[in-house]
This record gives sequence, structure tokens and C-alpha cells, in this order.
Amino acid sequence: MNPVAEKNNPIFVVVEGFLLFALSNNVTSMFDIRVFLDSTQARCRMQRFRRTSKVHPAVLDSQVIITDKFSRWFDNLVWAEYLKRRDVQMANAEKVFKPEEYQNNNFTILDAYICQRLKEIV
Repeated sequence: MNPVAEKNNPIFVVVEGFLLFALSNNVTSMFDIRVFLDSTQARCRMQRFRRTSKVHPAVLDSQVIITDKFSRWFDNLVWAEYLKRRDVQMANAEKVFKPEEYQNNNFTILDAYICQRLKEIV
């Protein structure tokens, strides 16, 4: 493809994944912008439970009761595996966002960062 045409009509592909940045550098080096949203164990557990149990979005987190069985599975398997690869994932990201930078679905800081990076790329 013509490089000028590529600049005038950029194509954006958003890729999201649990262990995305733990993959080989051959994969992660293809991405122009690599951000990592760090989170807490409790927040990740809640999000996974809500998704798995199909909890209605209108239900507040404070109203959701996570079962002990689910908590044990998440904490001992999912979170444990995440922690094994967390440092690699963070090292392969160009920017790590802490939970306080995007809490309560306020993505202003993240949006500003991505907008700036897009201006640099395009």
C-alpha cells in the first residue's frame, strides 16, 4: 500500500487481552500504542464475576455477592497466573495506568494519552 495513502486513511485496530503483553515480542512489537490498565485483585474479581454470572449493568457492585467458590477459583487460579506474568506485561507496555487514573469509568487521563500518541503516529 502507498505510505501516503496509509497516513491519510489510517486503520486503527484495538486489541485487548488478559495476557497480551506476556506474548512474544514478535507480537507486541506490532502495536504502535501499548497501554496496560493495572488493577486490583478485588476489582478484577468483581469484573470477572459480573461477566461470568451475567450480572445486569444496573446492579451496583455493592449489591453483588460473589460466591466463595468463585472467589477461591479466581484467587487461586486466575489471579495467581496473572501475577506470574504481571511484571512482563508491564515491562512490555509503554504506559501503565494505575487504578486511580481511570476509576469510576473516568478515562480522561487515558483518553488524553491515547490522543497524544495518535497525533504522534498519524
